[in-house]
Amino acid sequence: MIVQHEGKRLRLDGAAVLGSGGEATVFALDASTVAKVYHQPTPAHARKLTALLGRKLPAAVAAPRALLHAEKGKEVVGCVLPRVPDTFSPFATLLKRSARGPREHGAASIADIVALLCRLSAIVSDLHASGVVVGDLSDQNELWAGTDVALIDADSFQLDGEPCTVGTEAYLDPLLYDVDLAAGPRFSAA
Repeated sequence: MIVQHEGKRLRLDGAAVLGSGGEATVFALDASTVAKVYHQPTPAHARKLTALLGRKLPAAVAAPRALLHAEKGKEVVGCVLPRVPDTFSPFATLLKRSARGPREHGAASIADIVALLCRLSAIVSDLHASGVVVGDLSDQNELWAGTDVALIDADSFQLDGEPCTVGTEAYLDPLLYDVDLAAGPRFSAA
């Protein structure tokens, strides 16, 4: 696949795929950046990415740094993001007994987990204070390593009238079940 990055052609190949989900595929560009390319890019993706560019977000948020355009044309097809180091794991791993225990074995103590959750809470509060709501706050989009926290999938955040259109059922407010999330902003800080 070929995209444009800052006016230059950029070839993304299967060997560089880090992961693929329902909405996009993520490719490694180098040790510090990745490219996220949507399977079916929309004008809503372009608006959201543009709104995120240059916005002051907490350092723990892997926020878009640049837009990716179609090989021929101006259509926004994705973005360049900072790469979260491979040492980070999804919060979901904290549910496994093997992830809890002595830090010298790479595990997290109960005190470490409490500190991680407090750090995550502070990051989310900072986002809310800046008018950003994380609608898809799930244990797959929250990452941890030691006492550090990172949030990925920032392009799903709700901001500037652009809705968060995705949610994981296990983490979605039951009041939003069967609600068309794409019809407008549905999430609140509460």
